[in-house]
Amino acid sequence: MMMNKLTKFPAMVFLGAALVFASCAWATDSSADTQRAEAYAKILDRDFTRFLEWFPGEYDNMEQVYFNENLNIPDDERHGRIHHFFVPVDLPNFPGKTFYVEQYQNDDPADVYRQRIYSFVPDYEENAIRLDIYIPKDADAILGAQYDPSKLDGLKPSGFTTYPGCEVYWRFQNGFYHGTMKEGACRVKSRRSGRTLVVTDDLQLSKASLWIRDEA
Repeated sequence: MMMNKLTKFPAMVFLGAALVFASCAWATDSSADTQRAEAYAKILDRDFTRFLEWFPGEYDNMEQVYFNENLNIPDDERHGRIHHFFVPVDLPNFPGKTFYVEQYQNDDPADVYRQRIYSFVPDYEENAIRLDIYIPKDADAILGAQYDPSKLDGLKPSGFTTYPGCEVYWRFQNGFYHGTMKEGACRVKSRRSGRTLVVTDDLQLSKASLWIRDEA
């Protein structure tokens, strides 16, 4: 599903380091490993800074829905209309850089189907930007927080549910950020069937759009 950015929200300020590579002569043994790790860390810090500039915003797939009819897309392959808010917020009790997420469908702001807190941190062991997802236990209490951030005051992780293994890892490549989960790691019990579902996410972020493909 392709989401075009409609509005860009100001990013929270994050000071990172830029790195320009020339030819490098690495030292040997542990010294080389240390230098290599430091170089990768600087690159990841730079990528993290850019990610925090690109990600905030208001997204909608109106163009994709428009072409459902114009391209005669089969009914079972059509995408419904969805609208996403990714708003940077200051939540001192959560790790990393945090966002309030609210998503509605059917072109109806009252038809909200998902609310989350996203936490992004540079994960130097994975050499990726890690997204941890927090699901509110009382979603109604923070509904509309993109317009009234005071609803988020005092929030703590204990008021949310997380699923270990469902972290998303973002890496910058070929001019965009590619987000994936570790294969087979995200397992969630379905409330409807009681079965354990294996969830996969495949995402792509550019400066102007977000592609989302999730399966369970």
